[in-house]
Amino acid sequence: MAIGAALTAMTLLYACGEDSAGAPLPDADAGDSAPSAADDGASRGDGSDVDAGPGARSSVAVGAAFACVLAKDRTVSCWGQNDAGQLGRDPAGMPLCGSSPCAAAPAPVTGLANVTRLVAGDDFACAIDAARAVWCWGSNAKGQLATAGAPSSFTPLKAVVGAVDLAAAGAHACAIDAEGFVRCWGDNACGLFGETDGDVQLVPRRVPGVPQLAQVSVGPDAVCGTKPDGHVLCWGADRRGSLGHDVDPAAPLCDGAPFDPIPKHVQAKSDELPIAGVAEVHVGAGVACARRTDGVVLCWGDNERGALGQGVAEPTPHPRALEVPAMKASTLDLHGRTPCVVAADHLFCWGDGAYGQLDTLGPDAGCDGAGCRALARSIAGMTAVRQVWTGPASIGAIKDDASLWMWGRNDSAELALSPSDPANQGCTGGSVCVPRPRAVTDAPPLD
Repeated sequence: MAIGAALTAMTLLYACGEDSAGAPLPDADAGDSAPSAADDGASRGDGSDVDAGPGARSSVAVGAAFACVLAKDRTVSCWGQNDAGQLGRDPAGMPLCGSSPCAAAPAPVTGLANVTRLVAGDDFACAIDAARAVWCWGSNAKGQLATAGAPSSFTPLKAVVGAVDLAAAGAHACAIDAEGFVRCWGDNACGLFGETDGDVQLVPRRVPGVPQLAQVSVGPDAVCGTKPDGHVLCWGADRRGSLGHDVDPAAPLCDGAPFDPIPKHVQAKSDELPIAGVAEVHVGAGVACARRTDGVVLCWGDNERGALGQGVAEPTPHPRALEVPAMKASTLDLHGRTPCVVAADHLFCWGDGAYGQLDTLGPDAGCDGAGCRALARSIAGMTAVRQVWTGPASIGAIKDDASLWMWGRNDSAELALSPSDPANQGCTGGSVCVPRPRAVTDAPPLD
């Protein structure tokens, strides 16, 4: 069924009613923003002279098989898989989940304090502290820690200073510096961050050709950002329209997808004009979504798993932004193919639900029997929700009472729950999943 026909027949199935920068980044071309492997994180200041800003409230970062939370005391605690030190702990001697070291109980990342923002890639995490320094830990197989010589580190290493925003996904990360320009490091396949250092970019240099941005989001092979004027730019691999603009048919391929290295405006399906008034944009796996300042949510790209929220899942490319019907959201997140929003204090998600992200493992007729939902679904029990954070296969949320809830895939205790717990159910690919949100009772105090 085409999207237009689906919307015509659809009834209403759901209802919903930075602050100043710190010191500028050093000249990365001089090499002083990339620490040596010997940098153990002990030299950071206490940040007492810097306002922590509104981002200092408790938050969650969800990686491929681990998660971390920013606690009330501004420390970070992590749990789940720890094969690369992404929990901030030495993997040696830890119990195993399958063949990988893991821990179900959250524990602090040693030496990390005064944190104001927290993000995660597949097997590494990064944080901004109150002095605007970015610290990263975990895998460094593709330069995720912005340093040479160390395959991984469970001790946070300084990547850059003077950052005002931060994003991570896959094996790379990007920060916005004090002047509003984007600096990225890590996996640079196909020249996503320019042709400066080849396939691995160790030094967080400014991405050439990208204007000043107010916010940045990184996907596995694409980047999008909001401009100060509320327009959205995207560049990278275009998977079924995921860049939100036309791509030259003769463009080179990146892992089978046309690759456009030039940032261009995301356009609206309704009028072909650049979408405007955007408060935040998020890039997932072949799909992207934005939330306007009036709460309207728009998505574009791959709709094979219903991630555009239009009532039908189909493989047609959608290189224009479509409004998610009847949705007015206060916040949005997307890292895989399952967008989630908070609307009227309720949590709604749609798209891929193969790992129980949609609070069920059952099939849906709108997705040809697959485990997905092409319309926004209210997640059971998730009311009075403040914020939501999605990962490739798991989701975390914090309620107004500062309680932490998680659900989705749990192969490596990434839900802070042992994979042998009776709550786990068999799911896609032989994994174990917990499809209903569960409170993380041993989380540190949150705010």
